[in-house]
Amino acid sequence: MAAPPSARWATQDDTMDSESQIFEPDVVLAPDFYAPRTGLPDPERSLMIAVLEEASRCLLNYCTSIDRKQRQLYEEARDWFASEDYEHLYSYENVCHVLGIDPAYLRRRIFAVRDRRAASTASSRRPEPAVATDTNRKVGMTASHGASG
Repeated sequence: MAAPPSARWATQDDTMDSESQIFEPDVVLAPDFYAPRTGLPDPERSLMIAVLEEASRCLLNYCTSIDRKQRQLYEEARDWFASEDYEHLYSYENVCHVLGIDPAYLRRRIFAVRDRRAASTASSRRPEPAVATDTNRKVGMTASHGASG
């Protein structure tokens, strides 16, 4: 009875073939690597989506905050969006490229939305003009007429 293939001794030719295959690189083209995948995204892409969503929330929701912790989160998100770093795996530029997003376009759009939100919040926080009272009118009249009269 012959031994099963897993139990048989490999010949020198078999060993050479399997060793040389270990060191052959896998060929992956950029479009294949960065192409959107169908179905559920893999864990790394899901994490990149979550990082982008959280940074967007911090940038837009805390842009006018006076709370120290929220302000820190806003500043970190602002710096992350502004960075043009490709060195770190989860840098803004790399996240956008893996997700198929134009980083310059998204950066312009999200900063524009932030600026609009900050402007509308600033205008809603402006103090109401003081309502003139009889005391204010008398003081104003005395000061303006006192010099001439």
